[in-house]
Amino acid sequence: MVKIPDDMDVPRIRRDTNNLDNVMWLVRNLSVRNSQHPEFKNIFSQVLKLKAKQMAEHHWNYWEKLR
Repeated sequence: MVKIPDDMDVPRIRRDTNNLDNVMWLVRNLSVRNSQHPEFKNIFSQVLKLKAKQMAEHHWNYWEKLR
């Protein structure tokens, strides 16, 4: 889970980074209004790592269901 700083311009509903849809939204949209935020690079890096982890888990679960 990544904690999005309260002062970043991100809709409340998109702050739940346990949800893959929200993580994908953050990858696409976080920089639009937050690229100048002092924590942007750090938070964006964490979000990208979380996306990779969640995508791997998602694909693993998909293949397990096919077994």
